[in-house]
Amino acid sequence: MFFILVLSAVFAVLAVNLWRARQRLPKGPSPLPLIGNLHQLVYKCWKAGGTVGGFNEFRKEFGNVFTIWMGPIPTVHITDFEVAHETHVKRANTFGVRYSNGGMNYIREGRGIIASNGEFWQEHRRFALKTLRDFGLGRNIMEEKIMEEYNYRFQDYKKNNFKNGGIEVHASSCFDLLVGSIINTLLVSERFEQDDEDFEKMKLNLAKTLEKVSIFDAFTPLAVFKSDLWKWRTKKIFGPFDFIFGMVQKGIQKRVDAIASGKHIISEEGEDFVDAFLIKMEKDKKDGVKDSTFTLETLAIDLYDLWLAGQETTSTTLTWACACLLNHPEVVAELRSELVGITGGTRGLSLTDKPNTPYLNATVNEIQRIASILNTNLFRQLQEDTVIDGQPVSAGAVVTTQMSLLHTNEAVFKNHTVFDPSRFMENNNLEKTLIPFGIGKRACLGESLARAELYLITGNLVLDYSFEPVGTKPEIKTLSPFGLMKRPPNYNIRFVPILGNLVMEYDLEPVGEKPEIKTPTPFALMNRPPLYDIRFVPRSPIPLPLIGNLHQIAYYAKKTGGIVPAFNEFKKQYGNVFTLWMGPVPSVYIADFDIAYETHVKRANVFGHRYTIGGMDYIREGRGIVGSNGDFWLEHRRFALTTLRNFGLGRNIMEEKIMDEYRYRIQDFSKTHAIGKESFEVSAATFFDILVGSVINQMLVSERFEQGDEDFQKLKVSLAKSLEELSPIDMFTPLSILKSPLWRWRTKVTLAPFDFVLELVSKGVKRRMAAIENGTHVVSEEGDDFVDAFLVKINKDQKDKILDSSFTLDTLAIDLYDLWLAGQETTSTTLTWAVVCLLNHPEVVEELRKELDGVTGGTRGVSLTDRSKTPFLNATINEVQRIASILNINPFRHLQEDTVIDGQPIAAGTCVTANLAQFHSDEELFKEHTKFKPERFLENNNLEKKLIPFGIGKRSCPGESLARAELYLILGNLVMEYNLESVGPVPEIKSPTPFALMKRPPIYDVRFVPRS
Repeated sequence: MFFILVLSAVFAVLAVNLWRARQRLPKGPSPLPLIGNLHQLVYKCWKAGGTVGGFNEFRKEFGNVFTIWMGPIPTVHITDFEVAHETHVKRANTFGVRYSNGGMNYIREGRGIIASNGEFWQEHRRFALKTLRDFGLGRNIMEEKIMEEYNYRFQDYKKNNFKNGGIEVHASSCFDLLVGSIINTLLVSERFEQDDEDFEKMKLNLAKTLEKVSIFDAFTPLAVFKSDLWKWRTKKIFGPFDFIFGMVQKGIQKRVDAIASGKHIISEEGEDFVDAFLIKMEKDKKDGVKDSTFTLETLAIDLYDLWLAGQETTSTTLTWACACLLNHPEVVAELRSELVGITGGTRGLSLTDKPNTPYLNATVNEIQRIASILNTNLFRQLQEDTVIDGQPVSAGAVVTTQMSLLHTNEAVFKNHTVFDPSRFMENNNLEKTLIPFGIGKRACLGESLARAELYLITGNLVLDYSFEPVGTKPEIKTLSPFGLMKRPPNYNIRFVPILGNLVMEYDLEPVGEKPEIKTPTPFALMNRPPLYDIRFVPRSPIPLPLIGNLHQIAYYAKKTGGIVPAFNEFKKQYGNVFTLWMGPVPSVYIADFDIAYETHVKRANVFGHRYTIGGMDYIREGRGIVGSNGDFWLEHRRFALTTLRNFGLGRNIMEEKIMDEYRYRIQDFSKTHAIGKESFEVSAATFFDILVGSVINQMLVSERFEQGDEDFQKLKVSLAKSLEELSPIDMFTPLSILKSPLWRWRTKVTLAPFDFVLELVSKGVKRRMAAIENGTHVVSEEGDDFVDAFLVKINKDQKDKILDSSFTLDTLAIDLYDLWLAGQETTSTTLTWAVVCLLNHPEVVEELRKELDGVTGGTRGVSLTDRSKTPFLNATINEVQRIASILNINPFRHLQEDTVIDGQPIAAGTCVTANLAQFHSDEELFKEHTKFKPERFLENNNLEKKLIPFGIGKRSCPGESLARAELYLILGNLVMEYNLESVGPVPEIKSPTPFALMKRPPIYDVRFVPRS
């Protein structure tokens, strides 16, 4: 009896407390103590056939805002757009805290981007937005990334899943791989493949989970989930999330190990989200940030959130899209009519077409409305008392805007169960009430990427393929009406290529014998086509055995007047990425900056291996800094960068070294080549060769060149001839042929001067060794120059007993050879081009002089500290480098694995180059590209990003900072101090070597006359 009295008293107290709490909440069904409205919710959902139907019943009874008690927790449901906008957008701070006490906090535990709050959430969301924007989200390259993955994925399916006249795939698997790879490339620079067992296991288990996880799991306390009593449920619902989190952690550890071993080098900004996060961690450590929230653990949680949000939602929506289109062929026909009208059927759909595709835009909207992938939206938790739609709501209440209810509101969307894109065309205001990405400050941060994916993938699929169901046509009906997530139907689909696109994009080749135009069923009711396999090959000029495309290259080069315009002809015919066979070797040319950036920077490790089988390996034989690969290259490049930085590269003394040599050289030529008071005439190439050569030589061996140096003169004359004769063919001629007696006639002209350079370098090393032995040179602890530092490293490795050290006298000679050639020839050539341009454009000289006099007051020289105040000089140097573009063909990379470039599959072993001369002469980027116009860089600030005179990616020039400083200081001070006059006719801005590997400047003499 006493027990019953106590129980009744407790029940009465709970009932009174519940009644009081209800007075400060919107109306709703009467709850019971402890279980709340769970019994009514279960009944209504069962009766209505799903969660959304059940909640709609509550809306009819209690209005657009009502309360449902999930056990002891009151939850407020908003089912009207205007109310949702007023609360979640206009009062975003009040409604911006995520409720994450239940299943949402499993794994996350208050971290990540989805479930965290406060400063942690602000900091990590801001970092994620900025980082993903930097790597493609919200930039033009976003479209390129999506289309590259789309093209790659369907190329792969054409190879492996082509039967019955089309690509047969499981719809959700197809979009899981496609969308998952896009977000994964942004996060960790890796794509998924069809045979990835971990991915398949994860997706299978995740699909089961998302069908079974329910609204009740969101409110079950974390302690219960992690208890032994609840293990049966936790394993079924959250086991797959543990597996995903484990995969993420493995990926991070793999990256950390690659960095530690030197296999992955983090560039200044990083290649992907993981790199950027690690850079942020390192920065916080250096800045002494206490309790930084950027750790390897929080990196794992952020990746987990970004991957789930960026993959599952868009993949699910696209699976719904195809289910809708299979059921509505009339919509597909209307779409195709619109899209062919826009593209002419000759190109793919682009994001720039959006304003011109109202029916596709409406279709994507209707797909998202039908999909409404969450039966119950994520919840917010109020931190203060407030009012919703005139009804008081107390702090602690959990609130959500039920987007599924908004999207099925019959008052807004008439016949809401029917798939009807035209509704969005008939009512332009309807789109505003569509909130597939949530609403307010907690809306999906990947919205721009998801919108781009839905538009490009849906549109291009309709353009490229007809859709057919494999088996029974799927109903537009969810598999999980009672789950938290509204899963699409499970079905297979056949994508049948539309013939026009095949002919446009591919050369078609039979696999085996060519099929006859003859039916195998002449006596049957149906006239069946012959059975055969077909190979789809990306278009390129047709090569011949042995000689490849050499005859076409020679023809177009002669026809257009040079290699670069010839390659531009191939670009016009075959697009921004095309293949040319250099004899039996396929070489792929990238002629578009955005594609080059995506491949060589974002996927630097894939495109970081130097092709060195031909002339590049003459002398080097796998050594040096330019032509080596693997651990040798990593070690020697790192050593060179560190050492040169110590001796002036990247430090304040760099300017001092350049200006010392500049002043010395000016004084010397004023004496030896004088034609009047302080005026002198000189060969432009000779002047800059000695000046620039001495700057780099001082850093390498503490010696400068002098005018009377016979070896230097001999070297420069023979090297000039070599660089005029050297062609792309020499880069692909095998080393054994180059060194054979039969080929000596060619080698003597093109490569023998490089033997002489190595001989000079080797003599210098021997001279230093002799000086050390006889005591006339003493090596200090760090050394005086590069040679000293290298010798210190040799001794250190010997003391440390490092077996097979790559630091030897032989490799010292090769490293010096590379550094001298790269540090001297390129900058000297560019400066020679610079003076040609200025001689032809005195108006540019006047504008420069006006700017520089204004900055310096005419009382001092130009300094590197002036850079920010000299926009016209900076623009002029950019334009000089663009015009110079000193390589007609860039050095090649050598793929070590199969990959994809701009959606086209490329096999391992292929040579690839980002052809900078083509970027710099792209008429779309650089209008009137043959003209010298520095102002183009002032009129368009983004143009400089497309200029890559030092190469791109991890194999770009290590001496870039020195070269930039030399160009700025030498050019700026020459213009300040001298009038430049041509000796004889003004040279044309035209290369005498349009058919060679290197674009040499014209040969001319220049007169330096001091300004009065």
